[in-house]
Amino acid sequence: MKLISKLAVAFLFVVTLVSCSKDEEQPTVEQPSLVGKWTFEKQAGFYDVAEDPSKYVDYKHGCSTTKDFRIFSADTKVNETYYWNGCDNPNAYTNLKWGWKEAGKKIFIENVDSKRGDVYEVLQLDATTLKLKWVERYGTVLPQKDANKAMSYNYFIFKRG
Repeated sequence: MKLISKLAVAFLFVVTLVSCSKDEEQPTVEQPSLVGKWTFEKQAGFYDVAEDPSKYVDYKHGCSTTKDFRIFSADTKVNETYYWNGCDNPNAYTNLKWGWKEAGKKIFIENVDSKRGDVYEVLQLDATTLKLKWVERYGTVLPQKDANKAMSYNYFIFKRG
């Protein structure tokens, strides 16, 4: 009888330990990050319907072997490199910083020296694609469609890497 009592107590003890074990942890959902290198892929302008992917055109890189890009770092710095004048003459902008506006719906890129910059609305941000609409320059909201103004590209699609 003592043996049965001891077994019963041991069984209850084991059941209690198992039932009180830590609940399974819920998997965390990774939020896409702006941090990393983004290459220009597509662009569209004021006069295009930017939500229609067929209206986007290939971004015109100045170098056939190297693409223009932006690198967003975790410490809020931005490096931009453009090859407007060919492969041997890159234009690099390194004294820039970035930040979020309106809880992640917009980003700004600011020149650290002049404290002037641009604001972009984030239309898409996932693991491979960044889609931006350029909405403000130096604190001035960019004009919308205006037939009297020169064409300007305001929508950009970047690919990671």
